[in-house]
Amino acid sequence: MKLTRICAGLAVFLLVALLVPGRVIAQRVWVARYAHQADIRVYEVAYPYQADLKVYLLPYPSRAGDQPG
Repeated sequence: MKLTRICAGLAVFLLVALLVPGRVIAQRVWVARYAHQADIRVYEVAYPYQADLKVYLLPYPSRAGDQPG
C-alpha cells in the first residue's frame, strides 16, 4: 500500500514536470538599466553559449546600433 502511494506520487510529479517544461526550457530576456536592478545574479562566463540566460543592459542590442548591449 505504501509503495503504491509512493509510485502514484512519483507518477504525478513526473506528469507535472512533463506538462510544465516551459518554465525550465523557455528562453527569457531580462533587461536591466543597472546591475543592482536585476532580480538574478549575473556570473561571468567565457563564452555566451555557456550562460543559461542572457541579460542585456538597455538599450536592446537591436536598438543600440553599433553599441553592444
